[in-house]
Order: sequence, then C-alpha cells, then structure tokens
Amino acid sequence: MQNFLYTIISAFTTCLILKFLIPLLRNFKFLDIPNYRSAHIKTKVNGGGVAFIFTTLIGSFSQGTIELLILLPLAIIGFFDDKFKIKSIFRFIIQLTTVLVILHISKISGYLLIDNFSIINTLVFGFLIFFGVGLINCINFMDGIDGLVGITLTPAIFLIATNFYTNAFVLLGGIIGFLFWNWSPSKVFMGDTGSLFLGSYLCYSIYTAPEFEIGISICLLLSPLILDSGFTLFRRIINKENIFIAHKSHLYQRLEQNGLSHSKVSIIYFLSALFLLLIYNLTGLYGLIIGSIIVFLIGIYLNQNFTLEKFRSQ
Repeated sequence: MQNFLYTIISAFTTCLILKFLIPLLRNFKFLDIPNYRSAHIKTKVNGGGVAFIFTTLIGSFSQGTIELLILLPLAIIGFFDDKFKIKSIFRFIIQLTTVLVILHISKISGYLLIDNFSIINTLVFGFLIFFGVGLINCINFMDGIDGLVGITLTPAIFLIATNFYTNAFVLLGGIIGFLFWNWSPSKVFMGDTGSLFLGSYLCYSIYTAPEFEIGISICLLLSPLILDSGFTLFRRIINKENIFIAHKSHLYQRLEQNGLSHSKVSIIYFLSALFLLLIYNLTGLYGLIIGSIIVFLIGIYLNQNFTLEKFRSQ
C-alpha cells in the first residue's frame, strides 16, 4: 500500500510540476523545432524530463537512497543539450563515465578485473561498457514520437520496483504523470534530459540487480526498444549507410509514416513489453526468452511489410 501511495503521489506531483514547468521552458526557448526526420509538424516544448527526474530524486532521498546522484551529470548534459545542442563527443564522455561509475558501484569491475583478471573477463567488462553506453543511446534514439519511450518502459520499471528498488515506484509514478502531458497530441517532450536519465537508470538497475536472472529479465523486457534500435543499426551498417547521420528508418518511425497514429504505435510497443512482463510472471526467465523471440519475429514481419521503399512509392 505504501508503494502504491508513492506511485500516486509521484504521478500527481510530476503532472502538477509540468503544468507550471511547460510555460517556463517555453519562455526559456527549450523548444524542439521540427526537421526532416521529425514525427511532428509543430514546435514543441522540450526538456520536460526534468519533472520526473526531480520527483524520482526527491522520492529516493526520502527513502534514504542517494546512489541515483551518479545519474545526475548525464541528465544535466542532456538538459544543456536540449537548449544548446552539445557536441556528441562530450555526451559520449559523460555516458562512458556514468557507465564506469555504475560498474564500480555494482562491484562488477572489481570481480572481473581484480579478483579474476583474464582476457575473457576483460572482454566481458568491455562488453558491459559497450552495452551500457548502447542502452543509454538506445533509449535516446527511440524517443521520437509521443508517449513511446515512457509507456514502453513502464513494465520494466515495474519489475525493478517489485523486485529490489522500491524507489522505482516513484519513477513509475513520475512517468505516468509525465505521460499525461506527453501522450498524443503531446504538450511536451522529455528531451535528452529525460531519455538519458532513463537510459542510465535502467543501466544502473541492470548492473546492480541482486540476481543475474533479474538483470537479464530487465533487458528482455526492454527488447521491443532494444531490438528496434539494434536491428536498425545493423541494417544501416549492412547497407553501408553513415550511422552517425540522422535518419527515419526505425520501425516505429516507419509505422508512423505509414499512417499509424502516435498513440497506436506507442500502444503496440507497450503491449509487447506488457506481454513479456506477463510471460515472465507466469513462466520465469525461460518463458521470457521465448516471448522475446516471438516479439522479435513479429518485429521482423512488420519490418518486411513497412519498408522504406514502400513509403517512397506512395
């Protein structure tokens, strides 16, 4: 009951903060101006992730948790990027530093590189760095249409909250309150401020999970977002495209371009993640793996039927 109250209070507080924050952000020119890869045609207020970051940190502090402060530098960089468009190299440096600090806190680095130093452990450590930075960027890349990232992450955050981090109930409420303003037609975007914080929070939760199975389960619950981002990157590399140039080839972007509303696309991704959460609760990790394969196959089907060539011919 207490955790339920945390969620409700956080949702209400975040929603109320945004009521006053949105005009303030607009006055300070935190604006997302549409370009050729945008899924919206009107200029929207950016940087709204500040609201659920604030409620999450305050809620965590009230529970005696201060570890989330290590995620704040990346959120601050995202906030300045929403306003001034910081060079990607600076973003990458802070992302890399954040992942290294998370690994240090999780004690993974100590186990891999000190207690059992070997080439294999070094490679595993390198992969964990790669995955952590990749996950942060994945959440950032997928934040392209109203409500998509926020609602799709809720099953994974619920799993985190019910298994080991009760402060995740505060974040869950914060995202729900944010979705009130971000659902289509949106009044505000979370911006890099919010997406970088969420990506790093998920990385933190995965690497500090008390059991390996739970960490893997969180990753699999994120598979609708990770697979879209990863498969798109792989396809662009195969097609010899410049992966550092902005594009509109993510599956969610092509679904939207083909006529599905922002709400419908976001619900498709959310239902995929919710399906995986239900499978995990009923069957455990092995069932979740099978469920993730099913989601992947559905994504392949949609990918083949919603191609870029089809859009160009319309």
